[in-house]
Amino acid sequence: TNLRSITVDSDNTVYSSDSNGVLFNKDKTVLIQYPQGNTAKSYSVPNSVTSILDYSFNNCGHLEKINLPDGLKSIGAYAFYSCNNITEIEIPDTVQKINSYSFANCANLASVEMPNALKTIGSYAFYGCSALTEIVIPENVTSIGNYAFQNSNLKLVYICSDKIAYDSN
Repeated sequence: TNLRSITVDSDNTVYSSDSNGVLFNKDKTVLIQYPQGNTAKSYSVPNSVTSILDYSFNNCGHLEKINLPDGLKSIGAYAFYSCNNITEIEIPDTVQKINSYSFANCANLASVEMPNALKTIGSYAFYGCSALTEIVIPENVTSIGNYAFQNSNLKLVYICSDKIAYDSN
């Protein structure tokens, strides 16, 4: 939890890092690990990244804002688990699946903009997002996993632009 930065030698043929101390594969298409002890309040994932691996931002308590690139295709399981200070997230239109526990226990996450291309919301994806009070489910979503919004404070759920009552009890 105290790791603030990862530095990879430029001669390394497998891994690379950026000026923020974030670990990537060599060509920076896969974000492997954001250091939990990094004290930055915001981070913009590079445009080259198409995949964020499982647990990549897990427990990064200082982050308040994360900018995801338009070409992002996948967000791994537990990727943003317990990032308690993130308040909003805009998921790019190229993401078709939000994996299990991806944003679970992000207690202050109050606003999520889901992409129209989204097809699957995994189990427990937004579990424990207690600041989340409304959500828009895009019309292409065909699967919502068990307990995807458990322990949130959802009051309004919109599906295909239709308002649907949601009983949070």
